[in-house]
Amino acid sequence: HEPLPRPLHYGSTTGKGGGGGAAGAAAATAATAATGGAAAAPSSSLTTASEEWLAAATAALTEAEAKQAGSSSSSGSAAATTPALAPLLPPTSSSSSAQHHHPREGRACPDRSGVLFVGNFNHLPNQQAVRTLLDDVLPAVADVLPSEQRSSLVLHIVGSNRAPDAALAGARVTTIFHGWLSDAHLRLLYGSVKVVVAPLLSGAGVKGKINQAMLYGVPVVATPVAAEGMHLADGVNALVASSPREFAERTLRAYTDCALWARLAEGGRANIRDFY
Repeated sequence: HEPLPRPLHYGSTTGKGGGGGAAGAAAATAATAATGGAAAAPSSSLTTASEEWLAAATAALTEAEAKQAGSSSSSGSAAATTPALAPLLPPTSSSSSAQHHHPREGRACPDRSGVLFVGNFNHLPNQQAVRTLLDDVLPAVADVLPSEQRSSLVLHIVGSNRAPDAALAGARVTTIFHGWLSDAHLRLLYGSVKVVVAPLLSGAGVKGKINQAMLYGVPVVATPVAAEGMHLADGVNALVASSPREFAERTLRAYTDCALWARLAEGGRANIRDFY
């Protein structure tokens, strides 16, 4: 397979120095995060990482459903010992009747980790966006993240038509291609990641990935192209960046500043209430 095409109008401005460091203990970090442009993890490792995440997420959903039904499930206690499960579990304070139009379930900012991109890989702008993230944005973020947060910087990619593993060639942050996820599993992922990124270079109209992130209260970092027609105001309900360097800086801010994170999350929900 050929690597994903390089962006045509969003040139690399960040350095190619050290990368994101080794992955942490969670099973979601099975793909490599080596520095210095190391080769991507083999296909089997990427598949294992995705499968392990899915198994942990399914266990979390099963446990949550059992608790909601008032039953004591032995599978829940077993799943809770899985290291990968901790970032996926619903909040300890039981949320009553989460409604699809205004869900507030999910972990608090300090307990979240990872970055999420959602997109169909038959669509060229999505291919370009992922290449920008892997080559220019996330390595720059990892370079300046505090060491205790560096291993948590995992890029989760969700969408139909999974990209070929060759697309990860040279990736220096841990990356997991989940492929298609059910609504329940995607909701759980939104409840655990810290930032949703949309570095789109082309496209028009309402971007479902941005609306979905705001619906679930996850801050969005977007390019001006991604923000078009979405009623986004930089610093109010999203962060908007015009270059890879700016995109990395704003992603870092959303990832490390929980006060800003909370304001953006509430601003995104307000945007959904007001316009959608």
